[in-house]
Amino acid sequence: MINPKEKDELVLNDRGPYPGKLKAGDVISMRSGGGGGWGDPLSRDPEQVLADVRDERISIDDARDVYKVAINISGSLAVLDSKKTDTLRATT
Repeated sequence: MINPKEKDELVLNDRGPYPGKLKAGDVISMRSGGGGGWGDPLSRDPEQVLADVRDERISIDDARDVYKVAINISGSLAVLDSKKTDTLRATT
């Protein structure tokens, strides 16, 4: 997409040729699917999962359901619950 949300927005697809040169100030937005990960989710370090939650790469629910990592919200900060994480990972 070129110049998203502007009056001259242009949506591109993978089937057609690009219609011309970019101009100074043009904005390009590209979207792609997620990588899907690699390896056993349970081998991922819980601290790395916590960082992914803080970076909004995954949700707290995905941390629990996929990675078996328990994360709580304390104030406005996501924090690791190590004891509950150990319990989640032991029951898998």
